[in-house]
Amino acid sequence: MPKKFDDTKVEGTMIAGVNVGDIIFQLLSIGVPVFFKIILLVFWRSSKIKKEQFNRIEEKFSSIQKREY
Repeated sequence: MPKKFDDTKVEGTMIAGVNVGDIIFQLLSIGVPVFFKIILLVFWRSSKIKKEQFNRIEEKFSSIQKREY
């Protein structure tokens, strides 16, 4: 009599009939775009903050120049 395949048994890289490689692939395919979006958001935000800081420094420098003349 042949053995029946039991889906719920953990064998090798199979967990309840789902391949671990498939799970890793799905996590990476979701995680990589999310990671790049977060990096872009952080870069955009830091450049915005630096630009605002530069504008404040420029205004202070202009006011100091006006006082001297």
